[in-house]
Amino acid sequence: MTKEQDKIITYIQSLLQDGSIEDQLPEDLRVIEGVAEIDEALRNLRNAIKSISDGDLSKQLAGKGYLMGTMKSLQATLKTMIWQTKAIASGDFSSRVEFLGEFSDAFNSMAQKLERTIAEQKELERKLKESEEVHRLLADNASDVIWTMDLSGKFTYVSPSVEKLRGFTVEEVMAQSREELLCPSSLIHMEKGLEDAIYSVQNNLPFEDFRGDVEQPCKDGTTVWTDLTVSGIFDKSNQFVGMLGVSRDMTERKKMEEEIRRLTELDSLTQLYNRLKLDAVLKMEMERYGRSGSPFSVILLDIDDFKKVNDVHGHGIGDAVLVEMAGILKGTIRKIDTAGRWGGEEFIIILPESGMEGGLALAEKLKERINEHNFSGVGHLTASFGVAESEKGLNVQELVCRADKAMYQAKKTGKNRVCPFEKGLEISTML
Repeated sequence: MTKEQDKIITYIQSLLQDGSIEDQLPEDLRVIEGVAEIDEALRNLRNAIKSISDGDLSKQLAGKGYLMGTMKSLQATLKTMIWQTKAIASGDFSSRVEFLGEFSDAFNSMAQKLERTIAEQKELERKLKESEEVHRLLADNASDVIWTMDLSGKFTYVSPSVEKLRGFTVEEVMAQSREELLCPSSLIHMEKGLEDAIYSVQNNLPFEDFRGDVEQPCKDGTTVWTDLTVSGIFDKSNQFVGMLGVSRDMTERKKMEEEIRRLTELDSLTQLYNRLKLDAVLKMEMERYGRSGSPFSVILLDIDDFKKVNDVHGHGIGDAVLVEMAGILKGTIRKIDTAGRWGGEEFIIILPESGMEGGLALAEKLKERINEHNFSGVGHLTASFGVAESEKGLNVQELVCRADKAMYQAKKTGKNRVCPFEKGLEISTML
């Protein structure tokens, strides 16, 4: 093998394996036929993989060929999955996933159950409105709690199923005050609903049906969330005679909604917030800073020499290290702080109402906790930290970029240290 061939192989291996590569193809390799095309293809592929692994699905992927085509297909698949999950969360149950194996089966089953539940609810409501006699028959035997109420907020009927739902007997529920019927956050809905109902009846306006989720106290001290629907009851002369309500236990639906939230907001490995959720939190904090002027800070940390952990101990141990690191973060930050996995071995912490001083103090505490921790299968590890504070005229991207620059300054000056962003550091708009 010639020196020239050996150099080409070494360069291509660098593109495939190294985290940091040369900015461009060396001049002595550029003149070799075909090397420039390979260089461009591999760089495009690296960029595509990095973008998708960071959770950035909005970036336009450049390049052609089988491998790049596969990456574009993966990006499109992930975009579709997020869109369909959001559709389910917003109440559109028509979405289905057909291209993700076991996940598709679980997703579609969940969507079908939710859709079937809503369809059953609508069918029941339709039947209940047909006549008061049918309403009474169904109410006494339904698993949902069906009730009627006058405009003063006093029950005129409650179905026996209320005892199974809340533990109280019908007689006990009939005697309860509004404050005993609903938790404080849900009582507002009842008060507003009664006001609207009274106004509509007194002014001969159409009765607007109510649909919402309310929390109710149970006899054993717990609470239960119910899907509540309230509509007007009218006699043969179309005169208002009361309100008809249906309260359905939505415990299972809440669980499914929580699972959807977990899938869309949490990193599957560390169970910290993922890039999608972190971007939303950063945007929210920046908007709050714009309104109140109360500063917030961002800590970006990277595990030092993490590549060696994977190379020496394997990716299984590497994953365990990331999980333990997430545990350290969750056990150290304040309740109002937000911690998440920014990408790879990088983590981010968002500190509301805490400027540079608070950010540096927390970063120092985290550095010490990490130094003291014995990571499974590895032992002692360290991390480098960069801290940046919100500033007028600064957007989210620029703020994170400052923290990133400060973190790399910590890397360059010896690792295992905390560096604040200072004006002397070069600012790049590329994250």
